[in-house]
Amino acid sequence: MSEIRPFHLVSAFVLLVLLTGAAPVGAELQNHGPSGEYFHDTATGLYWFDSSHFNNQVHVTLDLLADHSTVWSWATSAEVDALLSQTAEAGSSLEDVMGLRLSTIGTGGPRWVGYYFDSGIDGWIVQSDDTPDFVTVTATGAQGNAAAFGAGAWFVAAVDPMTSTIVLENDGIYFHDLSTDLYWYDPSEFFGFTRSDVEGWLVSNTGWRWATEADVFGMLGMRSVSGAPLDEIIGMESSYIANGGPRWVGYFDQDGIVNGLILQSDIGGDFNILNTGSTQANAGAFNPGAWLVSDIDPTTTRDASWGEVKRDYE
Repeated sequence: MSEIRPFHLVSAFVLLVLLTGAAPVGAELQNHGPSGEYFHDTATGLYWFDSSHFNNQVHVTLDLLADHSTVWSWATSAEVDALLSQTAEAGSSLEDVMGLRLSTIGTGGPRWVGYYFDSGIDGWIVQSDDTPDFVTVTATGAQGNAAAFGAGAWFVAAVDPMTSTIVLENDGIYFHDLSTDLYWYDPSEFFGFTRSDVEGWLVSNTGWRWATEADVFGMLGMRSVSGAPLDEIIGMESSYIANGGPRWVGYFDQDGIVNGLILQSDIGGDFNILNTGSTQANAGAFNPGAWLVSDIDPTTTRDASWGEVKRDYE
C-alpha cells in the first residue's frame, strides 16, 4: 500500500497571504524553453524540468542526471512545496506550463507525481483542484512507492537552462561540448567495430582516448546549439526508443560485465536534449559505437584511416 502524507491545502485566506506576502507581486509559473520543456517559478527564481519528461523511468537511472549535471539537481520537498499557491502565467493552465499531467483527480484537475531528493518517501505530488481552469497549485504532498504511479522527476536549476546547457555543437564527424571543451567522435563512426578494433584505432590516433562514465554522463541535461535535433550533432543513433527518440550505445573505458553506456532523448519534438542515460551490459549486441574524446580540436589534426590502422597490424 502506498504511503501518503497529508497534503498542504490552500484556503482562500492562505492563498491571499502567500500571493501578497511571501511571493513577490506578479509571481507566477512561466512556460520556458522553445518547446516548453521547462518552467520558471518567478517567486523563487528556480527553473524546473517538466516532470513528465521522466515518467516511468527508474529512479537510479534518473540519479545519473542529478549526480553528473552541473546545472540540474534533485528538488527538495521544500522546493516542491514552494510551488503551492503559485499560478500559471496569464492565459495558460498549469498543464500548459508544467507539462502533461500524470493523472487526473476527482475534480478533473491535474496531478503530477515525481521523484525528488527523498529521505525515505520517494515521491512528491503537485496538483490542482482550482476549477474550472486549473491555473493554481492547490495541494502538494508526499507519495510513497512512486514507481507504482509511473512517477516523473522533479529536477531544478538555479540558472536558466536555455543559456547554461546549450553546449553541444556539430563539427562534422565530431561534436564539441562547449562546457568542458571536450571534442567527441560521433559514436556512429565506429558502428561495426569490435572493442578490440577500437583499441587498435586508438593506438594509431594518440590524440583520442576512451571516455569515462563521468565524461559521458556529464552531457546529461545538455541541449544542442540552436535546438537542432541531436542526431545532427552526435551522429546516427544506435536505435530508437518507443516515442521515436534517438538512443546511442557506445563502448567506453571500462570493459567488464557493463561495457557500454547509453545516452538518449525522450523529449519529443526535435529531440534536442539529452535527458536520460544508463549503463549497458553486453553492449556488442546493441549496435554500439564508441565514446571517444579529445582535448585537442580534431579539425586541426589528421586521424589515421581504418585502412591504415589495419595495415599497421598486418
